[in-house]
Amino acid sequence: MATDDFNPVAKAAVDWTRAQLSADNMKWLTGLPQGPLETEGIVLVHGAFQDEDEYVFTPAQALEGLLDSTATTTFFGHTHHQGGFSYENSTNNLEVLHIKPRQTEAFAPLRTEPHKRYLLNPGSIGQPRETATLAQASRSPIWRITS
Repeated sequence: MATDDFNPVAKAAVDWTRAQLSADNMKWLTGLPQGPLETEGIVLVHGAFQDEDEYVFTPAQALEGLLDSTATTTFFGHTHHQGGFSYENSTNNLEVLHIKPRQTEAFAPLRTEPHKRYLLNPGSIGQPRETATLAQASRSPIWRITS
């Protein structure tokens, strides 16, 4: 992975990580499949659905992934910002979802609706891009889908 267009902090993180990994670790990582990856009825992508190196911040950026994904729920990351988007075909309604646990709770529940599609970012533990400290970021929910 070329890091020429990375910001200095991201480039330093990649350089440090490469120095920590063994040859076997690198081989394993490079052998992982490219996304999108469909598994157990959900789709997983790193960044945008169409290009995993692209960030998804805005509803306009999210809409393509919501329409192109083969699953009702797609999880993405890359931005490290917890939240997401929902879309309802029949009303053409695109909604920004602010998903944060309450101060006294360890997770933030999200009830999904069967007629909506979801593009969700679980956030980050260990490298938050928000003002949260590492201890606060570690409270971020691990996604659990129940039927």
